[in-house]
Amino acid sequence: GPPGTFVAPAAPPAPYSSEFTYVLEIDDGPSIVLTSFAGCFDKILGVEFEDCYFTIDRPALDVFTWLNDAADATDPTLPAVTRALRIYQINNQLLQVTARIDIASAFLRDFALKDFNAFSTEFGAFTFVAVPSDIQVVASAPGSPSQSLPETAFRVSQFRVSVDGEDYTSASTLRGLHMSVPKVPQPSLGRRQFLPGVPQFGQIVLGIGTSTSSPAIPLQMRDWLLQVTSGNPISLDGALEIVNQTGSQVRVTVVLEDLLPVAAPPFGMTVTGHIVERQVLLSLAKFKFQ
Repeated sequence: GPPGTFVAPAAPPAPYSSEFTYVLEIDDGPSIVLTSFAGCFDKILGVEFEDCYFTIDRPALDVFTWLNDAADATDPTLPAVTRALRIYQINNQLLQVTARIDIASAFLRDFALKDFNAFSTEFGAFTFVAVPSDIQVVASAPGSPSQSLPETAFRVSQFRVSVDGEDYTSASTLRGLHMSVPKVPQPSLGRRQFLPGVPQFGQIVLGIGTSTSSPAIPLQMRDWLLQVTSGNPISLDGALEIVNQTGSQVRVTVVLEDLLPVAAPPFGMTVTGHIVERQVLLSLAKFKFQ
């Protein structure tokens, strides 16, 4: 048949003005300060809502629990994967709530962790996108958000990686932690509605770094690669730990289920300056927060 036409995914909407602070509540839980907020409006008036785009720079239990429920769902259409959301807009100068958005039901369609890099001073981030079933904007008497939990931001350099209980102390980067959920259109005579499909998890890249020109893959990783290359594809569980500045306390643990090496280029890649890392591409069944 004739070749198909590639349709690029639509670009996300621009974030709302930084002159305001935006705060999210999930199922009436503690407030979560957003570093970026976009969407959540009538993309086509009376026909379809734009998805809601959120970014946070610190751990949030309600967000993590939502991700876990979506990742574990044997039937993604069940109510366990949806949440009621409330977003407050706060005037930064007056320190007053100026408006509120209420969403009775929404499901996650995308979740990602900012790439980790031991040589970077950037702050970390969790980004997620929710598909709303309804949107109600409240401008009159919008109320006030609940109290937030005392969490702080972290840097992308504050992490540790382990596989099968073995610490990979030379892990220099971890990239590509991402879950996506298809939006399945539902028959409707009015406004377009969607249900979540089966969650999909992308491949990740683990970098093993060193200050020399020829970094070595750890012995336990070499043995694992040899097993897979020899026709024995062994899947192992791993973990990403986000730690405090000194590394003495684990703040967040991300469980990496059923890791399996896919590719391992024979030579190192330059990360920054004279730092070279060997990279291993890994598939995974899913990731969850512990």
